[in-house]
Amino acid sequence: MSVPKQAAARLIGFAQNIESRGSAGALQSIGLGNLAGKTIEEICPQLLDVFCKDLPGGNADEAIARNAMAEALAEMCEQLTGDETSFSATQVNDLVVAYITQTIFGRIVNDIGQGTIALPQSATDAVHMQSELVELIRGAVNDSIGTALSRGGAISTTSMTTKVDAIYEASFDYLSNLAEE
Repeated sequence: MSVPKQAAARLIGFAQNIESRGSAGALQSIGLGNLAGKTIEEICPQLLDVFCKDLPGGNADEAIARNAMAEALAEMCEQLTGDETSFSATQVNDLVVAYITQTIFGRIVNDIGQGTIALPQSATDAVHMQSELVELIRGAVNDSIGTALSRGGAISTTSMTTKVDAIYEASFDYLSNLAEE
């Protein structure tokens, strides 16, 4: 599962560059300096390619990373209030939280597809369980990673990996217990 973690590390680096260098400097640092001054909605498609470019790993890992990044970027764009041209540290930290949430959720969906976890019989129950699970994951990611980022703290790859794995395991256990009920 190193592929999504590599993309997360790139995204966290971008967040830290926003904090220290501003939007234009952060975009320059990832080779998108020509997009400085463009709206965030115009920049987002290129961010997907930059953060998920040349990721090693299997097709499932790459798909989880790209899908999670696309979902997180779409979520950020939905929350924009106008034609914003600069990223705030809060926006990018929220993007990190959304991305990590989506990668963990993607791993669990993959587990469901592999038959590791059973789904409820009714579609209504499955949708409710999905919503509940995403909120559980998002809360745990926000508490463990988002809080550190919002304080301007750096998160090492090792620390992030440990936290993501712990949240995944807790979410998997939670969902397994629900499936047994």
